[in-house]
Amino acid sequence: MHYQNLTKKEAIELAGSPTALAEIFGITLGAISHWDEEIPEGRLWQLRVLRPGWFKKAKEKKEAK
Repeated sequence: MHYQNLTKKEAIELAGSPTALAEIFGITLGAISHWDEEIPEGRLWQLRVLRPGWFKKAKEKKEAK
């Protein structure tokens, strides 16, 4: 199964803020600030479990472009 990846910017938009995204993972805002635009693979897997709907929304958004 192929999963759509999210960028850091997209994840922050879906979470509502960088702080809200950090809270989802139980990590600090500083940890997220160290990410490149690409979310670390392990964190992507966590998001796929914690927020599976985000990946469907991202795919639909990209297909609409």
